[in-house]
Amino acid sequence: MKRIGFVALGCLLALVPLVAHAQSSSLPVCSGQDGYFLTASPWYAQDQTLFLSQSDPGAIWQSTDAGRTWAGVVDMSRYRGVQFGPVSIVPVESTSGFRLYSPWTVFSNATLVARLLWYSDDSGTTWLSRTPTPGQTDSRLYPTDNPAIMFALVDSSPQWPSTGIWRTYPLNTSWWWQWVLESTNALDLAVSPDYLEDQTVFAALESVSPELGSPVIVSTDGGETWQGRGDDDLCSEGAGSIQISSGFPEDHTLFVHQASSLFRSQDAGETWEVVFPRDRPHCQPGVLAPTADSYKLSSNFGQDHTLYMVTTGPNDDQRLLVSGDGGATWDYQSSVSRSTSLLWVLAAAENRGGSETDEAGNALFAGAMAEGTSASSGVRAAAPKSNWTAFLPLIDWSAAQPTARSFTLFINAWNEMDESTYYRSDDGGVTWACMLLPTVQPPGRTNYFGRER
Repeated sequence: MKRIGFVALGCLLALVPLVAHAQSSSLPVCSGQDGYFLTASPWYAQDQTLFLSQSDPGAIWQSTDAGRTWAGVVDMSRYRGVQFGPVSIVPVESTSGFRLYSPWTVFSNATLVARLLWYSDDSGTTWLSRTPTPGQTDSRLYPTDNPAIMFALVDSSPQWPSTGIWRTYPLNTSWWWQWVLESTNALDLAVSPDYLEDQTVFAALESVSPELGSPVIVSTDGGETWQGRGDDDLCSEGAGSIQISSGFPEDHTLFVHQASSLFRSQDAGETWEVVFPRDRPHCQPGVLAPTADSYKLSSNFGQDHTLYMVTTGPNDDQRLLVSGDGGATWDYQSSVSRSTSLLWVLAAAENRGGSETDEAGNALFAGAMAEGTSASSGVRAAAPKSNWTAFLPLIDWSAAQPTARSFTLFINAWNEMDESTYYRSDDGGVTWACMLLPTVQPPGRTNYFGRER
């Protein structure tokens, strides 16, 4: 395997949000940004680590202070046609740092030239190549707590009409992919947090499997065999996002989105019940009632039983709801804009310093540039050399704030100009701040396989 030898961004970038409307429950107006993927550490509440990748031009940043500042670890922006996918983290603790995966694609004159998969065992300091996932488009990676096993879905294309489900197959020192389900396209996977022990992975299919009779299937032997789950309780159509509890080995709980409704199972998919909305026939279209849209479980769902959901009402009003009892009841949190997608629901990070605020109570930021180093063996990013203020004013949780919750939420929405925007809330979705994400603007660009003429 060949190591990459290019230069790091070599600086720390301060993430300075615009001000959230403290007295308003709606989203503030933000400038448009697009092509970003955010990934949180499995232990975010303790290590405050986030990774951010920019699709085009390709770049990756890391934050170890809950998103206050970002350090560049990969910069491919000087190359034309190099685009990055999201960073995936293998949920295994390691003394050498996080094991990361990032899919890259290389284009020439809008034609796909190569698909690459890179991984790092030291939080992005150095990167090595892996056998890329199959197919003709970017893949979605689903790591397990076995570093040798990963699942993947590949978006269909005219040249690759069936995605199926793929799994890594270690062979000596190499790494190959094998097709573990071919018959029906899968839209999403949910891997057990204790996969190393129970070998369990669920899949939501784009239509009911003709062989297994359900839009939700499960494998308890690492993808070797599959069974249908809950076909009598679900609708006779495809399923969407499927998410699993962090405490699945104990609570056997998972959720799936189907027919504009949210279903919950508490017996590992054997039976399902509708948790939203409860006031309409959930498998009958055309009924005027709120619909379940994007949803996310808390990263600590097994302990806090919290999940958030964006809903659309009969008058096309979008709202953010929260449940603190696993979907049994729901509370209104705030109004959101159309096409809002929940990216992460994280238990609030432990504060590592004080917060400085102005007279209006808005967070102030201080920052300094830190010199980076580069080496031919890979990418290296400098550590922070100064103290930084908190991202938002700290919340006094002893005060009476019935709707505020100790969760950090990230969402992606669309503004009035049809531009993609990113927001953050550190009080469980009551108030929001715009995210001004780091970016690179290279002065000149080079073809990946040679300099442009």
